Amino acid sequence: MLSKIKALGLALCLALICMAFNVQSAIAAPGFEEVAGETCPPGYIYVTVDEAVKNRSEICNTLTTWSIARLADGGSMDGPGYDCKVRGEDSRGLGNAVCKQLNVNITNKDGYCPDGYTLASYSDAVSNKDTLCNNPQVGTWHIMRLHDSGSMDGPGYDCKIRPVDTRALGNSICVESL
Repeated sequence: MLSKIKALGLALCLALICMAFNVQSAIAAPGFEEVAGETCPPGYIYVTVDEAVKNRSEICNTLTTWSIARLADGGSMDGPGYDCKVRGEDSRGLGNAVCKQLNVNITNKDGYCPDGYTLASYSDAVSNKDTLCNNPQVGTWHIMRLHDSGSMDGPGYDCKIRPVDTRALGNSICVESL
């Protein structure tokens, strides 16, 4: 019993120290990361504008003060020095991007994603072609739906990616939405 009280006391003390030193960015948004450059590294995808709006304060805490970072589909988000503004469109060249880890669920239905997931975008597929193509959920002959009517083939078809595909398909590539 005494060891449980000591452990609880230590955890409480650590939490108070973190609050006293304003250690938010390390714990506030575990799914979001600011990266240098306008593209996300392999295994990561852009945070969407909707996710940035929904998680504005958490993401803002991960951004440097005067950052302006790229979001999915040409959007952007400002750092705390600019009041964490989120834009749906921003044509400027930017020095950073807000990314999240690529967590995939391949479904057996055209255009369907389970709760907590949304269809992957064409740019998500292009920037993570090898990761997706080698995913154990992807069947050799799969042809999978992407957002905005795009598609990606399985490895039997050389993992071809199309921005538009009007055929009815048997699978979908879904990415976790935060």
